[in-house]
Amino acid sequence: MNKPTQTTIIGLGQTGLSCVSYLAETTNHDITVMDTRQHPPYLETMQQQWPEVEVITGIDKVTLINSDEVIISPGMDARHPAIEAAKARGACIMGDITLFAAKAQAPIIAITGSNGKSTVTMMLAAIARQAGKTVLVGGNIGTPALSLLAEPVPDYYILELSSFQLETVQQLNAYAAVVLNISPDHMDRYDDVMAYQQAKRRIFNGVKHAIINRDDDIVSQWQITAEGSVQSYTDGKPHSAQWGIIEDKGQRYLALGDDVIMAAEQLALTERHNQMNALAAMAMASVMSLPLDAMITALMRFQGLPHRCQLVVKHNNIGWFNDSKATNVGACIAALSGITTQKNVILLAGGVAKQQDFSPLQAICEQKVKAIIVFGLDGQQLATVMPNCVRQYQAQSMKTAVKQAHGIAQAGDIVLMSPACASFDMFQDYQARGDAFINAVEQVVLPHDG
Repeated sequence: MNKPTQTTIIGLGQTGLSCVSYLAETTNHDITVMDTRQHPPYLETMQQQWPEVEVITGIDKVTLINSDEVIISPGMDARHPAIEAAKARGACIMGDITLFAAKAQAPIIAITGSNGKSTVTMMLAAIARQAGKTVLVGGNIGTPALSLLAEPVPDYYILELSSFQLETVQQLNAYAAVVLNISPDHMDRYDDVMAYQQAKRRIFNGVKHAIINRDDDIVSQWQITAEGSVQSYTDGKPHSAQWGIIEDKGQRYLALGDDVIMAAEQLALTERHNQMNALAAMAMASVMSLPLDAMITALMRFQGLPHRCQLVVKHNNIGWFNDSKATNVGACIAALSGITTQKNVILLAGGVAKQQDFSPLQAICEQKVKAIIVFGLDGQQLATVMPNCVRQYQAQSMKTAVKQAHGIAQAGDIVLMSPACASFDMFQDYQARGDAFINAVEQVVLPHDG
């Protein structure tokens, strides 16, 4: 037997555990696991299932520089000095997506973007299933990519991929890939916005069919080459054989070239940003040779995902919306753009800024927001960019923010919790933040019935 490959896996979350499972059961590796946390979430599982694997709490430079390969989980910054030292000594630095791409026996459909990627991923999966295809969905949503390999081979793997997952990818070789949009995010992780953009762009490495958002200032300027085709979509009138919107007598229609496919109002999710999400999913479905009737049926039925412009309740003609997944400025702008045409929004926002620039919020808030209630670590920083016409409030908890919103909201208003920030100053994750908002709305708003 050949000498085992000395492999160090950094991170013992879901992704790290999937790497251990895959390598321990399929290949000749001598595995060590590291985690910066004293009590990694899957430590007990590791010790039960793979007691022979050494687990180190902390980053051990000596172990790393003696490794043949280092597999880093998405949450670990590859710029860490110990990882850089291992790379300089010849270690191969990779992530789970590199391992997955090398072993996948079905076409990979890959989706990334600053905002909308989970929605488009699930839209596309719904279309494929409506067309009778078997698909496995994972990556940055739900199941780690490597865990999908334990299932029977599907017709397609549909992966949502984050910039963190793409950082270490050299050749993804996806059958089809899309970058939905680019807005500054995770600036606490990247040296500059260009590094973030280049991480996203790696999704196109080795791609057969590339899908481009023609309206995005960054993505539309990339010179993408693909073995098969480069298609695009737009919020305006499409070019021949491209996807877009045709407007006629005040109505909007999703179209392929000059051919109308369906009315925007037929979508279950009619907001403007979700029309763009639907166009991206349809463009991907078309290069997968999925039929139009499956696209239409699936999109008419697709109700969206929790914590993404989710209507919690409409009470006394006031809509309460949970958009906790809006962890950056671009997502908050998209929510405000799609949710109303009036200046009737009470915005709840704040959290961890991640070194973002909040100034792009100014214009849309001047048009749509009547009051803002800020919370969290960088809430006050966000408040400083608000126009004078937006009334400002501050809250120390989600329940207090909801109480304040309830006190000032009037019939016809929309209360939108779209934080434009990460959640980890006050909550475990964006789901917990969204759940806190829903619980607060149920406690504060609904008891006033009857």
